[in-house]
Amino acid sequence: MYKYASRNGIFVSYQNHFSASIKQHQLWNALSVNTHHEEQAALICTMIGLSVENNEYVAIGDQETGYFFLPPFDVWQQWAKQTLKINITTLITKSIVPYIEIWSNGTKIVIDGINLKKN
Repeated sequence: MYKYASRNGIFVSYQNHFSASIKQHQLWNALSVNTHHEEQAALICTMIGLSVENNEYVAIGDQETGYFFLPPFDVWQQWAKQTLKINITTLITKSIVPYIEIWSNGTKIVIDGINLKKN
């Protein structure tokens, strides 16, 4: 996926969501040229850290088990949003988890069996 994102301008698109100072950060060049797997993983973590610092992120999980941090919804492709919705529906309707918390840019949304029926 890293190669796909790099080749298809996804990192560049994501870069455009940040302020001028962050757009100029050396991270963006490193994302496009680095070929070492472990270093690429560190660069992705740095990118997500910048997102959280700028309050532009999605975090999915709960307080007990933790959260998985992702780029903000506005840079997600439609298939990713749809897949998230399907997975949340499956987890809750099969009672695998009672609820899922989604933090979007600092706003908490709790999805449970009741809220799921509203969506």
